[in-house]
Amino acid sequence: DVHAMDVNIEKAAGVAVKDLQAITSLASVMGGDGFSLGGDGMKLLDLALDETLMKTLSGQEAFRKVMQYLGRLKETSTAIKQKKPKSLPQPVGVTIGRDMSKVLPMEYAMPEELFARRFHEGSLMQYKHRDKPKLARGPYVALVDHSGSMSGWKINQATAMFLEMTRQAVRQGRRVYYIPFASQAGEPMEIKYVKDLVPLVTGRLIYSLGAGTDFNIAVGAALDCVGKHEKADVMFMSDGDGYMNKGTADKLKAAKDKGMKFYGALFKGTWPKEVAELMDGYVNRASDSESLEWCGKILEKWL
Repeated sequence: DVHAMDVNIEKAAGVAVKDLQAITSLASVMGGDGFSLGGDGMKLLDLALDETLMKTLSGQEAFRKVMQYLGRLKETSTAIKQKKPKSLPQPVGVTIGRDMSKVLPMEYAMPEELFARRFHEGSLMQYKHRDKPKLARGPYVALVDHSGSMSGWKINQATAMFLEMTRQAVRQGRRVYYIPFASQAGEPMEIKYVKDLVPLVTGRLIYSLGAGTDFNIAVGAALDCVGKHEKADVMFMSDGDGYMNKGTADKLKAAKDKGMKFYGALFKGTWPKEVAELMDGYVNRASDSESLEWCGKILEKWL
């Protein structure tokens, strides 16, 4: 009947809106206007009308769950950044303006009306600061365990964490790489466009990487990817039992001496001592299927 048809249409519309919201959130990871799939400036409407994309992503519960996690992690990152103090560089002189964070203390001694007028004119005496030089940072590399035991909420949370760290890295002008691994490591995937993320968020990244996990092969693949880049960041996410041999540890130490940072989240058990000692931030037993507390702990160290 007509009522049933209206209900079905309303339900279908609701699903479509949720899908589009999730796709929009995914698109925003890569920065810019947030709606470019292939670097050609497509806008939101083009996303909605991209039939292949919609067929690939629509109605996928795992995809929606990852996007829900991502939304929470965006809020976590914002809160962390707001808490961190923003220090000004040393003053190098005096100028005029109306930046209240730089106004000379003596200016507050003038009558209120005069202060207001000079503020409006932009003629308050204030410190002049030399801009801090922006230090170039190397690539962000994600090492993500794709063994069978990572299926379900673990890979969903690992994917969401990767997306949030990618979102931050893109805004810093950094290159981003994704390396899946198990007992073998896949080829590094450079993430340039939203379309590069689609296989990751849909679970369609299928590799025959063997059974179990090998930390040495995984870390070796990340170090090869980092190459000669300084100040790279590597994020290692796994639920496996592993160890790091001396050869791998020595290579990792050498990379860290060049400014590389190494972070990790282990969903089961604890990191081996020889691995934990080389990490700039890590979490053990990230085992709560709905809590993202472990992500906050890493982001607190990383941002």
